Amino acid sequence: MASAAEQTSKQLVDLIKKMMEALERYMKDLAKQEAASKSYAYASIIDKYVQKGGQIKGYFLSDDKLYNKHLKQEMGERDMPFIEYNVNGRTVLAIRDCDAEEFKKVQEQTKINEQRYFQIVDKEEMAATFEGSQRIPEKDKKFLTIDGMDKTMAQMLANKCNDITKGFMVGINKNEKSTDLMVHAKRTIVLGKPQGKNVYSQDFCRAYLAAAFSGYGPNREKNMEQLKIDENLNKKIKEFDGPGEMWITGQDDVDTVIKVTEQGFERMLVEPGFDEDGKSVTTYKIVEKHDFDEENYTKNLDVALAGIFDEVILTSKDETDKHISGVEKQHSERPQKTKDERKRSFNETVVCDKADYLIKEALEKTPFFKERDPVAQFDEYRRMAHQLFEGILVNNRPVWIETQKFEEFKTVLKERDFDVKEYMEGIDHSMDGQAIESKSAKQVLAEEKRRKEKQMEEFRKREKSRERQQKKEQKKDERSL
Repeated sequence: MASAAEQTSKQLVDLIKKMMEALERYMKDLAKQEAASKSYAYASIIDKYVQKGGQIKGYFLSDDKLYNKHLKQEMGERDMPFIEYNVNGRTVLAIRDCDAEEFKKVQEQTKINEQRYFQIVDKEEMAATFEGSQRIPEKDKKFLTIDGMDKTMAQMLANKCNDITKGFMVGINKNEKSTDLMVHAKRTIVLGKPQGKNVYSQDFCRAYLAAAFSGYGPNREKNMEQLKIDENLNKKIKEFDGPGEMWITGQDDVDTVIKVTEQGFERMLVEPGFDEDGKSVTTYKIVEKHDFDEENYTKNLDVALAGIFDEVILTSKDETDKHISGVEKQHSERPQKTKDERKRSFNETVVCDKADYLIKEALEKTPFFKERDPVAQFDEYRRMAHQLFEGILVNNRPVWIETQKFEEFKTVLKERDFDVKEYMEGIDHSMDGQAIESKSAKQVLAEEKRRKEKQMEEFRKREKSRERQQKKEQKKDERSL
């Protein structure tokens, strides 16, 4: 009788064989088309890679056609070859295994462009994380803080910082009337285009402009509703303590699954395949595991959940298998954008990217701008953004932009059906909040310690006052008896 290891090995060999046969059939079909077609070129590259001993990996595509289109466009821009094939009615995207890590970045960038959101931490936790890091130089452990922001803008901005990079931390403190928000000062604004690209790097300034569009534009109500549901779902997941299991994946994006139990959580990658009879099967590869009593358990769970969008909560592996295969597909509680709303979100991203490019292009030519303090850089960026859109509204070109580029920007707005009047409230709100001097992690921790000590002292005073009042009422009751 074959061992478990031998059976697993045989299944893997059979799976690869079936995928190779599918690739061979695909090659024959495509060969009938023009040899110059991109699909044929991609398949040829993958076929040659396999002939040399390489492997291919498969990923289920989302049911969101617009997302799939943008995903494949992003892959094309990076010259990443892929082929598509059907498995029980689900479309699978096959790539070379050597492209797997780059493909994750493509997925991430596409989700960023689709305006997905990321979780946040409090300021003290963020400062403590940076202070305890051995990889970050001491001189880079500084933060830009924006005080007194409008709560709507702050909430949207905190989540928009996913535009910067996966895992980027944002510290936030909510007060009665306003919100304070903190980011890594080094990420305030990043000038200079990456090698071989004609776009600027993502940074806090770009996320700030995007937040103004999302927080106050025509999609505002749906965006805020989505954020509220995200908060509720994540709270439900983090407070789960059994019995049983909780399986979390995306409504359409099912590449990642998180299993939560009383003991902790596991993050798994989903790999579609076939059994010996050629039927579709789903396997789960554990890539991360954390026990509930670990010091950073909640933070690690936050980061893992940030990689799942339109969360679906399931109760068993069997239920998860059926959802992923499409046999019994579940729907997220998160409200979905309509076709028009998705189109508007995409157009907002295009306009934001173009405006960001024009502003940074001008700032690169500004003498000594790079030597300025991050606060001054941030204030200058948002001042110019406000000038640009206000200039469109009143047809008054800012002095820092050339006439031709100003007219070209107007054309972009027209092509993207972007009515500046609908977004001006958000652009005005982008000037709210005061950016204060960058502080070190040590300074932030000291300030947070003093703030908490003050809160505790006020709490003690209230408790003493309450106790005195109770004693007075008690004595009064005793006299009345």
